[in-house]
Order: sequence, then C-alpha cells, then structure tokens
Amino acid sequence: MIRSMTGYGAARLTNAAGDFAAEIRSVNNRHLDLTVRVARELGFLEPSIRSLVRKHVHRGKVDVFFRWTPAPTAPPFYEINRPLLQHYLNELRELTETNGIALDLGSLLQLPGVVNPTELASETEGLMAGAIEVVTQALAAWDASRCGEGQALCEAIRQHLQRVRECADAIAREKDALELQIRDKLAERMRTLAATSGIEVDPARLEMELGLLADKLDITEELVRLRSHLDAFEALLPNSTAEALGKKMDFLTQELGREVNTIGSKVRGITVVQAVIEAKNELEKIREQVQNIE
Repeated sequence: MIRSMTGYGAARLTNAAGDFAAEIRSVNNRHLDLTVRVARELGFLEPSIRSLVRKHVHRGKVDVFFRWTPAPTAPPFYEINRPLLQHYLNELRELTETNGIALDLGSLLQLPGVVNPTELASETEGLMAGAIEVVTQALAAWDASRCGEGQALCEAIRQHLQRVRECADAIAREKDALELQIRDKLAERMRTLAATSGIEVDPARLEMELGLLADKLDITEELVRLRSHLDAFEALLPNSTAEALGKKMDFLTQELGREVNTIGSKVRGITVVQAVIEAKNELEKIREQVQNIE
C-alpha cells in the first residue's frame, strides 16, 4: 500500500490508571526524524513508544505527543516532603524578609527532596500497557490517514504518467517523418553548396554522411528506454509493499526526465518540441507528488 509521509492520527483511552491520549503528526522528509514528547516524569515510556512507532515508518518527520492524566481516585504519583519543605521555609524566611525577596512556591518545590515519587511511580506496568495501547490506536488512525492520501497521490501520478506516455507516442509517430525531412534538407543544402562552389559531390560519400548524421539524430533508443521507465513506474503503483518506495519513484522520475531531455536535444520538429515541453511539465508534477511518498 502506497503511503504519504503526511498524516495525522489521535486516540484516547481511559482505564483505572487514568486518561491516556496520543497524537501523531507527520510531514515529508528525506530521512526519518522521529520526536517523542512525554512529560518528564513519564520519560521511562519514551523508548518503548519510540520503538513502537519506528516499526510503522521509514521516512518523514514524525512528532508523537503522549499525555497521561491520573484518575481522580488514583493514589498520587508524587508526594511533598512537608518537614523538609518547612525546613527550607524557615531557613529562607529571614533571608527573604531582610532583602525584600518574595518566596516562589514553584522554586521551593524544585529544591532537592521536596517532591518525591510515591509507590505508584514505581509501578510502571499499568502505565506502560496503557501507553502502548493508546499509541497503537493512534498509529492505526495515522496509518489510515497516510494510506488515504497515498491512494490520492497514486491516482494523480498515474494520470501524469499516462500523459507522458501519450507524449512519447506522439513523438514516435513523428520520428520517421522528421528523420526523412532532415535528410532531405541536408541533401538539398549539400547539392546547393556544391552547385554554387563548383565542387563535385560524391553521391556515395554524401549518402554515408547522411546515414551517420541520421544515426546521431535517431531517438529510437531513447523512446524504448522512456517507455521502459514508464512501465517500471506504473508497476510500483498498485498495492506496492516495497520499502523506500518514494526513493525508487524519485529515481525513475529523474531517468524519465533524462530521456525526455535527450529527445528534445536531438529532434527539433514543432510537434516533437511541443510533446517534449508537455512531458517535462507532467514530470515536474510527478516529481512534486513523489516527494511526499514514503
């Protein structure tokens, strides 16, 4: 299944331990850039969440947000060491009154030993299970979002590839006529030059030179490779499960562009030039779409 690198998913879960919430957002990026954001006291959950997410993504900038709110009836996660806090207050009161400094409760709570984890903080199995479950649900929603956009990108790319193929067919139809026209023009110029300069032209040598020039201007191989790349690209579209699919498509887009540019540099007919311009325009649209495929 083709997946876009852009997606969003969220989930919530409530059980005896409290309320769990997870949110996942992603945008395109050349490599995997994974950020997991959890509260400081829940830092022990980050490695497991990170490991779980990495199993579902290969490229992109992914942000995972996890929140946990304890149940109202649940035991406290932290407790305040009141005797120690009172000691700090007694020590600081005289200093603050003398210097006119106001006590800040937030700063007091950050002093060593004032806030300590309770037994609940060491019982991490319930929190871990809830975190894994809610993140798994968010991943499912996020993956569905990416698959939906991936299918839209797939259909758009398929239409652009069809138009490139139509351009290749138009060029192929004009190829033989253009080559013959070029040979006739060159032969006529050579005869005119010979007549005005009085130089006799060897017909056999002229025919050989025209043949060599025709080989240089021949675009048969370019058209064969162009169609081959189109076939390879289209083979990647339906229900592909290959990893780094976006990179493969990006490579094929470059190869298609190279063949189209070569054809444009060899043949100058108006119809061919128009087809080359249109093909380049379609390839640019494909390139933009491919940048968002994982």
